[in-house]
Amino acid sequence: MQERATTLRYLWRELTGYRGVVELKSSQARASYDADSDGNAAPHTDAISAKSLMHLLRDFSSASYRIENISQEPPFRRYTREQLLATKWPQRVGLDIYATAVK
Repeated sequence: MQERATTLRYLWRELTGYRGVVELKSSQARASYDADSDGNAAPHTDAISAKSLMHLLRDFSSASYRIENISQEPPFRRYTREQLLATKWPQRVGLDIYATAVK
């Protein structure tokens, strides 16, 4: 899970006009999003919001995204992952953004 302070700083920067990524610096944060089969963190991982992603893809002729996945973090701890995946929450607050862009 990304550190709370990093998330809040990124949110504030986005609300004040920043469009871009935030680098996940700690190996623990990177591993929570991207790890190999032995559990080793990816050497580099960035996080981005859907708003910033679409800004970065603005020069493409078309671009779209969908948000998926969810974990049992507050306030969802009392539900199983399977229960959460069957709701609309992953599409609203999901962990992964899948994008398609055409030049």
